[in-house]
Amino acid sequence: MPASGNDRIEQALVRHLTAAGISCTPEPCPPEHSSGSADAVGITIGGQHFITRQRSLPDVPERILEVLSLHVLRTGTGTGTGTGTDNAPPGLMIVTVPRLPRSKSNWTAELREAQRHVQSPAAWAILSRQGGCLISLPPCGDRFIARDDQHDIRAEKPSRAREPRSDVALAVLKSIMIKGVAETLPTSGGNHRLQESATTWETETIADLAQRLGISKAGAYGAIGDLIQHGWMKSRRGKIPSISNLSAIVTWWIDRRRHRLLRTFPVAPLYEAFAPGDPRVLAWLGEKYSPAENSWAISGWTACALHKRLAINDISDKPIVVSLAGPIRDMVTNWSLREVPAGEAMFHFQRSPHPLTTFSCISVIRGLPVVDPWEAALDVVGDPQRGPEQAAAIADALFALT
Repeated sequence: MPASGNDRIEQALVRHLTAAGISCTPEPCPPEHSSGSADAVGITIGGQHFITRQRSLPDVPERILEVLSLHVLRTGTGTGTGTGTDNAPPGLMIVTVPRLPRSKSNWTAELREAQRHVQSPAAWAILSRQGGCLISLPPCGDRFIARDDQHDIRAEKPSRAREPRSDVALAVLKSIMIKGVAETLPTSGGNHRLQESATTWETETIADLAQRLGISKAGAYGAIGDLIQHGWMKSRRGKIPSISNLSAIVTWWIDRRRHRLLRTFPVAPLYEAFAPGDPRVLAWLGEKYSPAENSWAISGWTACALHKRLAINDISDKPIVVSLAGPIRDMVTNWSLREVPAGEAMFHFQRSPHPLTTFSCISVIRGLPVVDPWEAALDVVGDPQRGPEQAAAIADALFALT
């Protein structure tokens, strides 16, 4: 019988500890310490018994740090299961990720220093599916084990060649990713392109997907074939394929967009005078919208707010961004706009490098065309002022990466 997911994670942890010369023995978790959790297991490491909890996350440092910091704090204050108080064993949080994040060194040092400050006995382990690990064991002499990924898909040229790069491939990928979240998205008068039932998706074919996106069947089949070869999807005999590694896809796409900021073009009307941040700006944009066209949409932080998926309270200092399918100059002329300094802009234009992907899942909210929440997350992920946190929060909410 093949090992379950929990068993494989446990075996990986044992391998890493054994390679570091630390004795470890998995064992059942006493019922009084499991709190009824099915994923709670026991393990003895270097003579110290632990209760483990497991989470699966994308390799986004901010998200991993959030989970581990909460584990450390709860263990240090005695408010979590397995706190080392009342004869309960200390807790061991195991986080599995597709691969280790590149910026692991800085935040792991900060996390361990904060852990010493609160005198928390919390143990934690980050296990990568590429063979790497980061394991901290304060109760075992403050041992810390770090191993780099041994099979990093980022350095594998044949795999990178199969990653989606074209607009068609990205549009197909996003359409399949968000198929299961339509019921969680806001609607506006029933006019919402994502309101598709699970039954429809179960019976939809790849040809149907191609028709909905306005692409050729050959293009759709080619994009899906590459995604299947890359190991991200599994074929279903002509139907929409199933995703086999959602965390890897989310991580790849966030990494891809984190360091690629699109140039924006700050503009204001020639004949109307609006101050930056004026709420009438959205009403002005709404007057420009025609359901017959699909050439522009609200994006970025404003789209996050319109979808009611903000991770921060105040975005008054964030510009309103409008993504365009065509040339910026054409829209400036058609809307009688002028370029102005960024601080005086009513909103900012940016031209989408992948218009089919950007405009394949437009929502209509408050009379405005708005990109889908995932596109909004990718637009803000490069913002150093809580952009990664915002993107991770949307990924968690949309794809249940918790």
